[in-house]
Amino acid sequence: MDETALKGTFDMSIEFEVPPAPGANDPEVSLGTPIVEAIRDQLGLKVESTTAPLRFLIIGHIEEPTPN
Repeated sequence: MDETALKGTFDMSIEFEVPPAPGANDPEVSLGTPIVEAIRDQLGLKVESTTAPLRFLIIGHIEEPTPN
């Protein structure tokens, strides 16, 4: 959810590494910059966890249309 109140579009890029999969205990695996830290350090934006109401559509049943 964007609560920055910034207007317009922005072209930006960040560098980060995806953490290894759980159980990947390889000491050679690099633990580079996680995405949340990269957003903070490289873009100056703070990422916060929050809850908010969401609207979504649930389809309970679907059938092919009958011929006319």
